[in-house]
Amino acid sequence: MFAVVGVDSRLSALTSFKTAALILASIRFIMELYQMYTKKIVFYFSDWVNWFEFAVYISIIIFLDGVQRSECFCPQTWEWEVGVVSMSLSWVVLIAWLQTMHWIGIYVTIMIRIIASFARVAIFGVLLVVGFGLTFYLLFYQPPQDEAVVSSQLFFLKYKLCVSSQNTPSTFSSPLRAILSVISLTAGDIDIGGVFYSDSADSPSPGRQYESLAFIIWLAAVIIMSVLFNNLLVS
Repeated sequence: MFAVVGVDSRLSALTSFKTAALILASIRFIMELYQMYTKKIVFYFSDWVNWFEFAVYISIIIFLDGVQRSECFCPQTWEWEVGVVSMSLSWVVLIAWLQTMHWIGIYVTIMIRIIASFARVAIFGVLLVVGFGLTFYLLFYQPPQDEAVVSSQLFFLKYKLCVSSQNTPSTFSSPLRAILSVISLTAGDIDIGGVFYSDSADSPSPGRQYESLAFIIWLAAVIIMSVLFNNLLVS
C-alpha cells in the first residue's frame, strides 16, 4: 500500500513539474516571438544566441507535448531525441547567459574565439576525415561468411546485391562507422591491435587481407590526423 502511495505521489509530482515546464517554455517562446517582431527577423537571427534560444523552446514544447499525450510518460523515439537535443542546447544557452557575468564571461569569450578559429580549418578537417574514412571502409571491409549474392534490377539497370542475415557491426562495417573511427583516431584512440591482429581464427582481423597497404595508409592517417592536424588546431 505504501509503495502504491509512493508511486502515485511521484507521478503527481512529475505531472506537476511537466506542466510547469511546459507553461514556462510556452511563455518564453511567446517572448521570443515578440522579440522577433520588435527587432525584425533579420536582426533577431543576426545574434547566434537567439538561434539557440528559439530552438530550445521549440524542442522543449515538442518533447513535453509528447510526454503529455502519453499516459506512461514514454514519448515516441523522435520526440525523445528532440528532448535530448533540447537538453544539450539548454546548456549552450546557459553558457551564453554566463557571458554577461564579468568574472566568468571572459572564459566564455575565449571559448567562442576558439570555436571560430576551429571553424576556419573545419572544412579541411572534414576532407581529411571523410577521405581516410572511405579509404579505410574499402580497405578493411569484410563481408560476412553467410553473405549471399542476389540478382536484382532497378529500371533497366541490373546489379547484384549482397544480402546477409548476420551482419555483425564492426569498426569499418559502414562508411559512417569508418568516418567515426577516423575522428576517434584524431583524438588519439589508436586501436591498432583490433585492426591488424585477432585472437580468433574464425574472425580474422580486417587488416590482414591487404596488410602491407593497410599499414602504410594507417601510418599515414596516424601521422596526418593525430600529429599534424592536431598541431594545426593548436596553432
